[in-house]
Amino acid sequence: SAAIVKEKGFKKILLVTSAFHMKRAQACFHKEGIEVDTFPTDYYGSSFVFSLSKTILPKPDAFERWRVILKEWFGIAAYKIAGYI
Repeated sequence: SAAIVKEKGFKKILLVTSAFHMKRAQACFHKEGIEVDTFPTDYYGSSFVFSLSKTILPKPDAFERWRVILKEWFGIAAYKIAGYI
């Protein structure tokens, strides 16, 4: 993407991606010297109501959220090791 942006001579681009991995995507463009405006999408969110059963008993959606969080953390680490960010 950076090569195309540079080839076209764009000074600034709009980066549209998942809110969850916006930090990693933005860092990649920043390293390439490309200025971006961001438009994060598909936020994860919900209202939390405390209850003992929700606190003690694991729920499938909690495992899914942890999967997404861990994937992004490992992605950030891998990008740093590979020199992308």
